[in-house]
Formats: sequence, structure tokens, C-alpha cells
Amino acid sequence: MKCVLKTDNVAIFDEVFEKDMFQYFIQYFNGLNFTFISNNQWMKIWRVNDGQILAATEQHLSTKAPFNNPMDWVHHQVHNLAVMHLEDVVGKFGVDWNEISYTPYIYAAGTKISWHDDTGYTAAAIFYCHPEWSPFWGGELMIANTPSLEEIPTEGLNDDVVNRSFCKPLLNYYGTGMYVAPVPNRIAFTKGSVWHAINRVDSAAGDNLRCSVVAFFRKNENIT
Repeated sequence: MKCVLKTDNVAIFDEVFEKDMFQYFIQYFNGLNFTFISNNQWMKIWRVNDGQILAATEQHLSTKAPFNNPMDWVHHQVHNLAVMHLEDVVGKFGVDWNEISYTPYIYAAGTKISWHDDTGYTAAAIFYCHPEWSPFWGGELMIANTPSLEEIPTEGLNDDVVNRSFCKPLLNYYGTGMYVAPVPNRIAFTKGSVWHAINRVDSAAGDNLRCSVVAFFRKNENIT
């Protein structure tokens, strides 16, 4: 494993698993059961035009580990990196967070997730587990440079979840940022306060699916 980027808000690690181990995890991922996340209700973190995203029907919680399946490997890497190297990004274990949730997702061509932060979590991590990904297929993790909320005018803004007009002054204040390509066998960590999005998967991806396991570091007050 190698660290390719580390800031106060973001950390990226490549070659997380050996080749054979990564291929075995892909096989495990392919055997999971998935459902469209909008089947039962609109999950408003996704806007209605973000497309139909699939999520695994089973979520893994670190407090229930070991899982006795390859998800244990992901948990081992995410937890160890967080505790040993990334306290400034994810927070302190046992103080800021005590539990990590793991959910596999699939983004097909035409899908995305709009700008948001991870309110309610100290941080998130994304493990990319598709076998290949072209830089022409989209699906990048987009990370915005944003000011503090005290620096932007909020008077008269509606805190709506449909049009999200409140995002405009925040995201356009600098209008700059960075992207993280969904390179296979990569883990990307982001602090919970970071505004981010997933760029729409391009039609050039064809039948290739953007596959990932998303880990959320749960704040202590959210643990039941």
C-alpha cells in the first residue's frame, strides 16, 4: 500500500490489497445482493436527477465484526489507517467516533451524487473495487474548496432539499476544488465537513460499473 495524497481533509491510498486478494474481493462483491436505493422512499442526499443507484441490502457495522467474509479485510485496512495515521482527518477513536458502517454501492452509466457534506459523521472512506476504470468514464470524487459558513451571506436563503439553492453561495465562493479518480484498489478518506460530489458516470463507461464500499465514521452521539 502507498499513500499518494495526504492533507488535513483528504487522504488517498493505492494498492490496498495484493492482486489476488483484490480479485477475490471483487468476486465477493459480485455475489452481494443489491437494490435500488429509491425503491422504498426518496433518500434526499441524492437529487431526483442523480439517477438510479444500487446499494447492497446488507450493511456491515464494525461493532459486529468479525463478519467472517472479505469485508473484514476492508474494515481492517480502514480502521488501522484511521487510528494509526489519520486522526486529523477522521477524528479520535473512542472520543469522536466508535463505530464504522460499510455499505457497497454500484453506480452505472448516467448516475452521480450531487454536492453534499457528510453531516452526522466525522469522516468517510471509499474503497474502489471495480476491476478497471478509464479516465474517460467519469465517476470521479469531486472535492470543493469552501469558505467557513460565517464568510457567506445566508440571509434570504431557503434551506430546501429539492433545489438546494443554499449550496450556490457556498460552492461558488471560490468555485475551485480537486478530483479523485476512482482508481481500482484505492481508498479515499474525506473529513465529514468536506463538501463533495461524485461526477456522473459517462456513457463511455458502457456496461462498466463504478463499484465501491463506502465507510462512515459515526459520531458518538449517533450510536444506539
